Amino acid sequence: NDRTFCFWAQPEESIVTDLKDLITRSWGSVTHHSEGIASMLPFRYYYIKGIDLYNESKAICAAIAANWTTGSADEIGRDEGGSFVFVNDTRCRAAHIFDARPPKYLPIKFPKVHLNQSFIGWFISHEGQFGNEDTLTLMDFSVPQLDNTQFMYILPFDKNTALVELTRFGDNQLSEEEAYPILEEYIQTRFGEFTILSTEEGNIPMTNVKPDVKEIQDVTALGTRGGMIKPSTGYAFKRMYNFAEQWKTEPLSSSKNMAKERFEWYDGLLLYILSIWPHKGSQIFTQLFSRVPLARVILFLEEKTQLRQEVSIFSKLPIGLFIKTLFITQFHLMRPLIILLFLTIILAIEPASEVSITIGWIVLITGMILVGFSHGALDHVIEQKSKWNIHLLKFVATYLALMGLMGLLWWWSSPLALLVFLLFSIWHFGQADGVYWEMSPIVSLIWGGSVLLFILGTHAQECSEILNTLGYLGTVPNIPVWYGLPWLGLAFWRRNLNWILTILWLALTPYLPLVMAFGFYFIGQHSIVGWLHLKRSFKISHVQMWMKALPFQLGAWVFLAAFYFFNAQISALSSISPWAVFFIFISCVSWPHIMVMHRFYLKYTGNL
Repeated sequence: NDRTFCFWAQPEESIVTDLKDLITRSWGSVTHHSEGIASMLPFRYYYIKGIDLYNESKAICAAIAANWTTGSADEIGRDEGGSFVFVNDTRCRAAHIFDARPPKYLPIKFPKVHLNQSFIGWFISHEGQFGNEDTLTLMDFSVPQLDNTQFMYILPFDKNTALVELTRFGDNQLSEEEAYPILEEYIQTRFGEFTILSTEEGNIPMTNVKPDVKEIQDVTALGTRGGMIKPSTGYAFKRMYNFAEQWKTEPLSSSKNMAKERFEWYDGLLLYILSIWPHKGSQIFTQLFSRVPLARVILFLEEKTQLRQEVSIFSKLPIGLFIKTLFITQFHLMRPLIILLFLTIILAIEPASEVSITIGWIVLITGMILVGFSHGALDHVIEQKSKWNIHLLKFVATYLALMGLMGLLWWWSSPLALLVFLLFSIWHFGQADGVYWEMSPIVSLIWGGSVLLFILGTHAQECSEILNTLGYLGTVPNIPVWYGLPWLGLAFWRRNLNWILTILWLALTPYLPLVMAFGFYFIGQHSIVGWLHLKRSFKISHVQMWMKALPFQLGAWVFLAAFYFFNAQISALSSISPWAVFFIFISCVSWPHIMVMHRFYLKYTGNL
């Protein structure tokens, strides 16, 4: 009797009538300890012992003369002979296989979250009374939170016996060493002396990451493997029952997602909050159960409410927290849309007007301060956090040496240096975007080359003028605006809205000056993507990252100030344009940065 199964239902629902012989207890009202008692009508909360369900399952197998084998299901698959499962190294064939093995999950990609709902409970008895026998305690947050979301859950079976359980929503599973002192103090304080009859422990995944399950003909994934757990609550029993009912009339080769799309989105917001701000969990759930009628909460958790009801429910919660989470988790879509709208507006003013140019430069300089220089100024943090654990002085010396080598290459052969710079820029831009949009290495490389060629080729005259002062003899080919259409088609085919919007705003950059066009890609796409990748790896706040980058960013700004100070002298003493000198400096700084980021992506790609 290692677990219990509980679910909400109305008495006339088929799950209640079908399983009435297994249901040993139900409750009609709920309390939160400090709150009053709230009725669940027309619902009740039903309880089934694990051992009763197991025994009933074995009885059904016996009634149809089925074989019951205990062993390890090492492999499930299909060949020319049909579907099969290896049990204890023996191949067993079947017309259909139901697979409920614990799954592995796909890599966690932002903003997806994987938490654990772990619990440890005691079935206890005591000489006093547990209060109203028809009232369960659903979430009592009066216990230590321990940097997680933790609460007590109490099911009274009669006047003297109950299940008292400590539950944690968090990254780390609850341990007996953590749970036992909290359980003992809570029970002693609330009920007095008690006797432990038995213990219940378990862990349920709370995740919006899909199970890594391959579809196989005549094999159906069930339970956790079938993605039937409600991500934000861990409830699954009723979903599994509903799927079984559906399967009786419509056999499926694999389980269908039981959730509606907008509820998956709601679940994702709550999971993100619980993962980043676990101390907010008690506030959210307390307000939900105290401000919203319980029957409506149950309908919401069962995904049976209407949109207007859901808006009303969220209005009763800490709405600012959810809006903040919405912005953070959806920023990957809002960012290219904001850039697209911004470029449309400044181009509508008049592309070459003083107003539009000034606005564009203000945005770019702000972007350079926030993420442009900053994302590159974190290279020392990457190296110190990596397995190489390089000393800061050694890092600086190596960095400067690599910059010097690139500078020597420009002095020795500017055409060769230009070629090298373009090639590693293509590689770097393609690698960052490829990780972000999940491209293959080859597609990433082609994309990086296409973007750079598009920006340079749609500003061919400006680009040629700068490059000719570096000794590049020739002209940059003109690239038409429709050059990006094949990529737009691929983005639509992959249904990647972020990529689609990025291509659309890139299509507006030919109408900007060259430096500004490149600046919008460098800051609006490349730098922000790199910054977000680093943040997910470092797991610190934006402010903390910016402060870590500040010393090296100040160095970059000092150089930039010097560059502008000596601008007139450079123009007077050399035929090389100031932008060409700046271009050389950027290539020297970029070379060691690209090497650091390449090692970073090789190590952390699966977790970004």
